[in-house]
Amino acid sequence: MKKKLLCALLTACLLLTGLGSAALADGMEGFVPVRVYDGRFADVTDADWFYGSVAALYELGLTDGRSADSFGAQSSVSLAEAISFAARIHSTYYLGAAQLGPALYAGGDGDWYQPYLAYLQDAGVVDSRFDGMYDRAATRSQTAYLLSRVLPADELGYKNGEVVSRCYESRQFITDVRASTPYAAEILSLYVAGIVTGSDETGSFLPDTEITRAELAAMLTRVVSPEKRVAIEWTLGAPAQAALPEASYPGLVWESGEYIPSHAVDDTQAILSNVRWLFRNGETDIELHLDAAAARPAAMNLLLDNYITASQLYLEQGYTAVSCQYDRRGNMTISFYNPNGGDRDAALRKAVEIRDSLHADGTITEGMSEVEIARVYAEYLCRTCEYNYASPRLSHTAYGALIDGSAVCEGYTAAYNIFLKLEGINCSTAQFPDHIWTTATLDGIFYHIDVTWCDQPYGFENRYFCMTPEFSMSRDAGAFF
Repeated sequence: MKKKLLCALLTACLLLTGLGSAALADGMEGFVPVRVYDGRFADVTDADWFYGSVAALYELGLTDGRSADSFGAQSSVSLAEAISFAARIHSTYYLGAAQLGPALYAGGDGDWYQPYLAYLQDAGVVDSRFDGMYDRAATRSQTAYLLSRVLPADELGYKNGEVVSRCYESRQFITDVRASTPYAAEILSLYVAGIVTGSDETGSFLPDTEITRAELAAMLTRVVSPEKRVAIEWTLGAPAQAALPEASYPGLVWESGEYIPSHAVDDTQAILSNVRWLFRNGETDIELHLDAAAARPAAMNLLLDNYITASQLYLEQGYTAVSCQYDRRGNMTISFYNPNGGDRDAALRKAVEIRDSLHADGTITEGMSEVEIARVYAEYLCRTCEYNYASPRLSHTAYGALIDGSAVCEGYTAAYNIFLKLEGINCSTAQFPDHIWTTATLDGIFYHIDVTWCDQPYGFENRYFCMTPEFSMSRDAGAFF
């Protein structure tokens, strides 16, 4: 699966830059110096790593700097500026001069960048996707989109095609770029071409971060000067084993929480913070000191309902109810417990045993995507558990699903969430008044997964695995209750 994904992304790379509506002028031979850099930019010295790139861009007529004496090397690059650089490169390649193409669109009353944008849009390099965003700082992924499209694919070349293919597929390099990353194919094409090599020893691209003018200068000079493109020399190590969270209930709570002893009965953020703090520290009781005016039965019932709702976001913890003791001065003790019984420790041990078995027999392998891993566990529960409301004590727990093989939606979801968190996949829950299921981000995409509904008499129902939130919440809430 991962290999097919990489091939699809790299194939897309090869198709992206087959553009250009104008007749070819001088091609790469058009990138020749038209002037001599005279050291005019005070913020660029010959000791700076980017000095040669900035000087080259100036000499090629591709930049005049932010001002007459400043390049703005450490400044971020707006989308408008990135588009203007791309337009000058495209115009030089196809028309022989950096400003010739944009000049054809000059003379209007629009913003300064409109001639560059209009030229690239007519050339088919960009569309209207960035409308309303041109004054914002460009991200590195947006910049990759622009630079991958200004020259034909064969001009960018495939200098690092083999090494990028092997190392990306291994998940040891460029690990912050996945299929769901905006402009993933365009980003990979720049690695293949030798225009970028990453920001650390594993080639991380940092797609969502802003790019500086100095960083862009280095990329631009590699686009227009093939001899400056970099050969990537990555060495694959032994396949890294994913670090799994601690096999304890506190270890399954990744978010930190602050203990807030005093809060309003409807302060959901404070309640969630307390629940996280409680579960992460392996506690069951929390002491609160509330306004004495709030210490009335109606307010206390609302408070308990809110704590139950918060605790169900961590359904794998096995606590589905709360109780409290309070006095007239507003001192309260809230206790989490499971009224349906069930052995929490036995359920977790069983989940770990199942996880280890699925890894040992090759059902789950290192190269699998998160969606594939999540499906393995969903199908496992559908094979080994049946929906059964006849055992009310245990059917609401992970114990019921994993050991008794009999559960309702709470049991299915609690067991499933344990599995996902043991695999390093964070998850939570969504619910109707009488039903609850899993939510999780898999391979960068947010999904709803209803394992209970996946488990149908005729087999695994794929419609309820990796649902969009819109589809999930539009279902008939009473259909199977």
